[in-house]
Amino acid sequence: MRNGFLIALLASLHLSVGTARADDAATAKQHYNSGIAKYSAGKYEEAAKDFIDAYVGLRVPDALYNAGLAYEKLGDAGKATALYKRYLTERKNAPERREIDAKLARMAPKVATVTIVSEAGADVAIDGVPVGQSPVGVQYLTAGKHTFEARREGFQPGAVEVVLVGRDVREIRVEPTAPAPAPPEQPPPTASDDGPRPLAPELVRPSDKENPEAKPSRKWLWPVVGVGAAVVIAGVTTALVFTLGPDYAANARSQCTGGCVLFDGSTFVK
Repeated sequence: MRNGFLIALLASLHLSVGTARADDAATAKQHYNSGIAKYSAGKYEEAAKDFIDAYVGLRVPDALYNAGLAYEKLGDAGKATALYKRYLTERKNAPERREIDAKLARMAPKVATVTIVSEAGADVAIDGVPVGQSPVGVQYLTAGKHTFEARREGFQPGAVEVVLVGRDVREIRVEPTAPAPAPPEQPPPTASDDGPRPLAPELVRPSDKENPEAKPSRKWLWPVVGVGAAVVIAGVTTALVFTLGPDYAANARSQCTGGCVLFDGSTFVK
């Protein structure tokens, strides 16, 4: 039996400090102390994270055991199982092995054993938490619904959701999907996109040279003008003849030498 995890933690920390750098050891000790305080206060999730951080910094096996205790308190049988098994692997002659074996047996009906199969080098995550690059080791998960993801640069992430039951031994395959299709190329802008549109050809009025019929013909104008002028002159002449009368004609004859044409249209020869 373990007589108080606090004493074992401090003892293991003291024995392991010499294997790490001074700054790592100081940080790990802070995590240990923080984990102990939080576990005593019932903050089991925060305590578990502190114990794991301490283990990463100093590789202290007891940190794994204490993190297992915290997750067991949280009811996460999968994580507690993984930590207890890791602890027994690193501490072959653990004095509490029989106790831990009993814990594992009690939790087994709530734990599934999963192997994740994915493309080599893919980044694998379980429930949004990265667990490493494929191939990853065996995972112990609490029974229930879990999401497995695989990501790789240049590919769309692949994901699969699985409901696990206690004592399951499953192989989960998840692969990144094909690369996302490139967006279609946009055609170059046409001339009409660069400015206002020109007037449609059928709406443009043709010039006189292109369409002579478009300009009104004026060939009839001058004959009409000539006829009109003749009529006016004849009218004026007639008016003068009638106005001036015979006296004007007689006077014209007296002044004419040779042949003369009078306003009344008669010809006079002297």
